[in-house]
Amino acid sequence: MRKLALIFFFFLFASYGNAQSLHKLCALPAIVNESSGMVVVNENRFWTVNDSGGEVALYLCDTSGNLVRTVTVLGAWNRDWEELTQDDDGNLYIGNIGNNANDSKDLCIFKIANPFADRSDSVQAQVIHYAYEDQKLFPPVDSAKNFDCEAMVWCNGSLYLFSKNRTRPFDGKTYLYKLPDSAGTYVAKKIGEFNTMGKSMFNNWITAAAMSPDKTKLALLSSNKMWLFSAFEGDNFFAGKSKCIRFRYPTQKEAIAFVNNSMVYISDERYKKIGGKLYVLHLK
Repeated sequence: MRKLALIFFFFLFASYGNAQSLHKLCALPAIVNESSGMVVVNENRFWTVNDSGGEVALYLCDTSGNLVRTVTVLGAWNRDWEELTQDDDGNLYIGNIGNNANDSKDLCIFKIANPFADRSDSVQAQVIHYAYEDQKLFPPVDSAKNFDCEAMVWCNGSLYLFSKNRTRPFDGKTYLYKLPDSAGTYVAKKIGEFNTMGKSMFNNWITAAAMSPDKTKLALLSSNKMWLFSAFEGDNFFAGKSKCIRFRYPTQKEAIAFVNNSMVYISDERYKKIGGKLYVLHLK
């Protein structure tokens, strides 16, 4: 038994020996126990939202771990909030896009005016309803369960969704879909795919995405790594350069946002005494 334990820890060390340690900035406020999306206001403040079952609210936090402000989102509902992104005009988009069982027919995104520009404690949402163009069964067979989603970015007038893969057996792929960024009902067009080449579902399904301010870098997140894409043209994100940055400790990381073109913030969900933190990563 002792020999087996030594073998286990050898492979664990070998697996994470060349990985990076994230620098912890703070513990998130207690109310943000399931941070599942993030938008940076400046180096000291950021918006975040809670996962399914949470309040229909945006939380403005600072990097010392304080809750600065709470804004209620009117006309919205939290079935499964999984992502938060922002356009160049400051509008926020809340992704009510989680679909664990791959059977939802009420997927939507809430668009709200920049709450940082208005000191009100509430903001009205517009609704972007959508369905995936290639989903015919609700739910599909296990080998086709790639219609969950926790990752979304805005870029040049469109919203882009990256699927969270729940296929069995796990095939490592994430699919890229494109949507308009205005209220209405749409079909999400499938425009690309990326294969993580991983066998572990927990370590290779995509849980968050972020676009750099200069639109030259795209980051995709999982529990123990980040894929960074660059040198792409238009929205052909996966055709340029890519690299994988591995983290030393796997936790339930579900939010990422660029602070500037060379630095990101990452948060993880709190589970008992694990997680619930804000981290910073400087890109090389």
